[in-house]
Amino acid sequence: MLVAAMAAGGAMSSTKSGGTLNVAILGGISFLDPGIAYDTTSWTVLANTEVTLVRYADSNKANSPLKLEGAASFPSVSNGGKTYTWHVRAGFHFSPGGSGGGTAVTAASYRRAFERILSPHMYQGGIGAADSFDKTLVGGASFHAGSASHISGVQANGNTLVLHLTHPAAFLTAAMAMMWFAAIPSTTPYDTATQGNGATKFYPSAGPYYVTEADATGSIITKLQKNPNYTPPGSLTPRDRATNEIDFTAFGSQQSCLDNTESGNQDVDFCGMRAAQAAQALTDLGQPHSVTGVASTTQGGGGQYHAEQTSCVDYLALDTQHAPTSNVNVRKALNYIIDRQALIDKLGAYAGVPSDNLLTPQVPGYAKYTVYPNSPNPTKGNNVASGGLNNKKIRIWNATSGARRDQSGVIADDLQYMNDHFGTNMNIAHFDSDGGDSSQYYTILGTYPTATNDAQSNAHFGQDAFNIARAGWCADYYDPFDYLNVLLDGGLIHGTTASPESGNVNLAYFNQNSVNTQLRAAATKVGTARRQAYQSLDKSIMTNSAPWIPFELDNARIVLSSRVATHGGYSYNEFMGTPSLNTLHVN
Repeated sequence: MLVAAMAAGGAMSSTKSGGTLNVAILGGISFLDPGIAYDTTSWTVLANTEVTLVRYADSNKANSPLKLEGAASFPSVSNGGKTYTWHVRAGFHFSPGGSGGGTAVTAASYRRAFERILSPHMYQGGIGAADSFDKTLVGGASFHAGSASHISGVQANGNTLVLHLTHPAAFLTAAMAMMWFAAIPSTTPYDTATQGNGATKFYPSAGPYYVTEADATGSIITKLQKNPNYTPPGSLTPRDRATNEIDFTAFGSQQSCLDNTESGNQDVDFCGMRAAQAAQALTDLGQPHSVTGVASTTQGGGGQYHAEQTSCVDYLALDTQHAPTSNVNVRKALNYIIDRQALIDKLGAYAGVPSDNLLTPQVPGYAKYTVYPNSPNPTKGNNVASGGLNNKKIRIWNATSGARRDQSGVIADDLQYMNDHFGTNMNIAHFDSDGGDSSQYYTILGTYPTATNDAQSNAHFGQDAFNIARAGWCADYYDPFDYLNVLLDGGLIHGTTASPESGNVNLAYFNQNSVNTQLRAAATKVGTARRQAYQSLDKSIMTNSAPWIPFELDNARIVLSSRVATHGGYSYNEFMGTPSLNTLHVN
């Protein structure tokens, strides 16, 4: 996920329930339709309303196992890893309202989810194509192209769901925890391209809560209430429903979110923090608590201020297609020159810890290594560059928030140091995203090509492509495919110079045939061999190719109202990078 996670937590138990939980969010909610929602806030809302085949527990930490929910058992895999057979658990029913409200969840509910994420008529043109689900499912490409009425490789018969794949895909079971694959009524439309604001469009859901109100212009953006049709079948333990209602209210700044939560007008500050808010929380509330082991925090789930690990990595994408960062020695040199810790410090206390891994600790295959230093080594960088930086123009593209400008300033200062002490004579240029509209930052970076002399790049970079751009990634699901293959396999880049396309997440535009081959080979492996292959690739890509400067494993920082901290029920979901809202008590 390209949007960094923002929250934290621990675990406490309580039998109290009832009341309304008030959650402060920044700016609003982009989409409530699970077939197009793709940001942290939207997914956190949907995590309380939806039933996926598998999910991570409301309280979980690194390496937590998947739990069964909508599925009665984990799938049987046959045909050399190319056929997955799921048995859907009977007994779930959709919430009231809308087409399909009150009906039973069946295999057809999940088949519809696959169709919606690949339908070319959806608002975002079939969001699942960016993660290559169209290429993974038999008939997926034809359906995505609009030449088939259904995905032939997704078959539903009663409570049996069969997935036929074009090739083995060991990530598939983990991917079923994504909100894209939540159960929806089989009559849910997949022609939402002309739909208006996504926050006003929602469908019946089968989870603990359901959406009863979504007003993009009102003070309460979204209201959730207990789903009266939620009775988990068989021996499945019901998920907590600690409050009767969960209200999400939009605020215009992170400061107002924090102030309203500290004063008790809101119960959860879900707006994220800049350095100023982190400093205020530390002054007002003391050292944060942590259950995921963040250094120098108070261990445990109590208190109002929390800092927890997330599955997110922040990095600087280095444009591998345009000079001078097309030179691998320059990319390696920049990894020595840029001060990772200084970049983190601009975000304030407990923002994260430095790292030069591509993967994060939650992902199978992660193993901490050190190829490049946390503190800069400009002498080593100058030697590695071997003249490749001399008299070159370095173009830094930054979002327009204060923190991102500050981080761009760190990069510029580190490069200027090279000019002052090594005579590299670099021309250091800054470009703001889309004339100051930070909402377009990833849209433009993700449109191929961000290249010299094409019209789109000219509009944003003058006559130049970018060389360095800050980016981030959070787990869509806990599998290394979602990091290394999705972000660095050049075969997944969409578009050409003649026909640019948006939606790219390989923001370094890294396309190296030998690495592509290794990534695809790793994706076919299972178990220990899979972990070892990706562990090796994580380090070798950074050692030999350095398409990124990974600089931070993100922490989540969040504040709770005093009444939530007092009454407990606090759990942290590391997969979502948020507290589990359904477990929080207000009385």
